[in-house]
Amino acid sequence: MSLFLYFQTDHQVDIITDTLVSDDELNAFTYRTKVFPLLHLNMVVTGTGSVAVLDAWLNRLTLNLLPYDIEELNQHAQHHLREVEAEVKASIGDVGTTTIEHFGIPLGSAQVVHYTYRSVHEFKPERSVGDWSLIRPKAVSFEPWIPQSVDELRQLVHMVKVENDERRTPHPVRIGGDVWITSLKQEGIIMERLVRFDDYEGTFLQMRSGRS
Repeated sequence: MSLFLYFQTDHQVDIITDTLVSDDELNAFTYRTKVFPLLHLNMVVTGTGSVAVLDAWLNRLTLNLLPYDIEELNQHAQHHLREVEAEVKASIGDVGTTTIEHFGIPLGSAQVVHYTYRSVHEFKPERSVGDWSLIRPKAVSFEPWIPQSVDELRQLVHMVKVENDERRTPHPVRIGGDVWITSLKQEGIIMERLVRFDDYEGTFLQMRSGRS
């Protein structure tokens, strides 16, 4: 994951991601979906780090597990995530670190629940509710704020990208493609495209030419 923001309240969470995947040298590799709604659970899954572990986790979650909701899933998530990571490593070798994020609303509740599972902590669950936010890459030359409108959110995303592209962030990444906002609340999940970066077509053609 390169661009990753979320703004969480008691009854809604807005998750913002881009769609560009790059290699270890920050060369553009592909465009792909980074946020996955699980409509049957009123839940959203995303992650940072290893794409292979995220994909393997989604595969197991949707094909082999049958939880009632995010809370029941959490009771078994650590065990299964450790198994999934071990299987991926056995197949393709070292995958670095992985962080898996679950956002959802439990059955019989209207409150957003967020679980974070980090490979560096053996995927031990970290639970959060209420008002939380995260902006990654972390801003260093300006003070981030909670956007109050779509225009403010676009402005914030632009400032994060510019600072990152100029290599002013501590750990620069590659941001590109489209930016999507995924909104989760009790009534359901809405996904909308926020912006398409100006270099979308050029980057796409570059990636295609590299595979010819």
